[in-house]
Amino acid sequence: MFKTTRRGFMVGCSSAIAAWAGGLSFTAFGSAEAEPNQDILLVVFLRGGMDGINVVPPIAGDDRGIYESKRPRIAVPASGTNGALALDDRFGLHPGAAALHGLYQQKLLAFVHAAGLTSDTRSHFDAMQYMELGTPDNKSSTKGWLTRHLETAPGLPAQVIMPAVAVGNLQPTSLMGSQESIGM
Repeated sequence: MFKTTRRGFMVGCSSAIAAWAGGLSFTAFGSAEAEPNQDILLVVFLRGGMDGINVVPPIAGDDRGIYESKRPRIAVPASGTNGALALDDRFGLHPGAAALHGLYQQKLLAFVHAAGLTSDTRSHFDAMQYMELGTPDNKSSTKGWLTRHLETAPGLPAQVIMPAVAVGNLQPTSLMGSQESIGM
């Protein structure tokens, strides 16, 4: 039986995202004729968590020294065999996520460093809900952050067949309140 590892999962997800993103050119808004500059937002929410500092590790400067001192056994090498793929002069990409490197170089992918909640909750489940609702310390919202975005996004075509598609067995909380999203 095949046992999934965290690294194998990341490689698989990276490859799937890169392959999927490459095939979006004519179907983005359900139209037969794609607009050359249509905006597509792909959100990947890993409910089990992801070690962001190991996916996009510092490769130089003071941050690199701190990173190596805190993670002496699991730090991604700054260069060389199995080393980080340089994103710029300060940060690199884990070699297991190499499929994302081309998207970053084409300016089709961005990484947000040091993002997190200001809430001091110790509950993993509350934190997930706050992130998906986009309302830290408030779980009473009736709409997720993606639903609110879709309702207020400027320039969204009037006849969008499916403005949001969720892949998974349940509709994510970020799309809560949306009547136009579909889950598969």
